[in-house]
Amino acid sequence: DLVRSRGLGDVYKRQLQQGVAMMAKFTDEQLAEMTVSEVMTRWPQVLPLFNHYRLACAGCVMADFCRIADVPASYDHVQLEPFLGELRTFIEDGEQPL
Repeated sequence: DLVRSRGLGDVYKRQLQQGVAMMAKFTDEQLAEMTVSEVMTRWPQVLPLFNHYRLACAGCVMADFCRIADVPASYDHVQLEPFLGELRTFIEDGEQPL
């Protein structure tokens, strides 16, 4: 793919498009049951959202075990439904101005 592409931007765009296609397969309930690590690995474009919310999830030893639904229990300033909505927007759009 790298040989045929015009650069890493094209590769990122294809990965983003694939991520959006994969996202269509998941409901909010299923996304909430995914681990934080799984979401960040599958859709790395969500990292700025975690940083915006001042979440220490990136690099946390519990990220492999903590589900997205568990995040509000650890951080009082996070509500699950709005967070899931923003998470989905980041996954589908690739980024969102914060």
